[in-house]
Amino acid sequence: MIMVVQAETRRDLERIAAAAPALPRFAASGAAFAEGLGLRHYPAVIDAAGIRPGP
Repeated sequence: MIMVVQAETRRDLERIAAAAPALPRFAASGAAFAEGLGLRHYPAVIDAAGIRPGP
């Protein structure tokens, strides 16, 4: 699953979809999401190993 917290244009959404076409995408409030998880950076990878800075 991909939580999209910032996409300014349709092209941004298309690039996200192209990077991981098999994963469902959901829109989320970046501020609320970050606060709830204690994130201080974007992007972030969240998986079974925990939360870490993304690429």
